[in-house]
Amino acid sequence: RLYKRRWLILLIFVLYSMSNAMQWIQYSIISNIVTRYYAVDSYAISWTSMVYMITYVPLIFPASWFLDKMVTLRSYV
Repeated sequence: RLYKRRWLILLIFVLYSMSNAMQWIQYSIISNIVTRYYAVDSYAISWTSMVYMITYVPLIFPASWFLDKMVTLRSYV
């Protein structure tokens, strides 16, 4: 059976992922400005996006599991 609440949870998850992706990529667009302002190497700016991807990929699975368990628990209450 398909519940409307699942669509809401999916929409929230997609919007949250989109907001993270927009924040993740913002420094690569203006890397020349950031390197001059903070006087850092462009390699350091590239690492800001790499850290996101390194943590996002392994942590999305436990976060999705936790979200699923919390929704399941709340449906019983």
